[in-house]
Amino acid sequence: MGVAKNENPNQGSFVLEELTDLVEEAVLKEFEAISSRGGVLGAMETGYQRGKIQEESLYYEHRKHDGSYPIIGVNTFRNPHGESTPQKLELIRSTDEEKQSQLKRLRIFKRGIRPLPRRCWSAYVKQ
Repeated sequence: MGVAKNENPNQGSFVLEELTDLVEEAVLKEFEAISSRGGVLGAMETGYQRGKIQEESLYYEHRKHDGSYPIIGVNTFRNPHGESTPQKLELIRSTDEEKQSQLKRLRIFKRGIRPLPRRCWSAYVKQ
C-alpha cells in the first residue's frame, strides 16, 4: 500500500490521511510493546529491539530471495548475459602483518591531529 498504488493521490487527502493513521497506529503499538517491557532500558535488557531488528531483517531478506519484494537488478530485470550470483563466497581475512600496518598508520594519523587553538575556532565560527 502506498501513494504510488493510488490512482490520483493529489485528488484528495484521504489516502495520505489513511497512510498517516496506519503509521501512527504501528508506532503507538511499538511504544506500547516497549512500555510493557519496562521502558527502553527494560526492553534493551530483554533484547526486544535487537530481536525486532533481526526479525524485520530476516523478513526483508526472505521476501527479497523469494521475489515477493522486487529489486531491479537484484532479483528482477537481471542482465541475462551477466554473471550468475555466486553460491558461496570465500571470506578473506587480513594477515597479522596487514593489521599491524594499518594500526601503525592510524596511530601516525591520530598523532598528526591536534586540537585547534581557541583563536582559530573563533575565526572559523565567524565565517
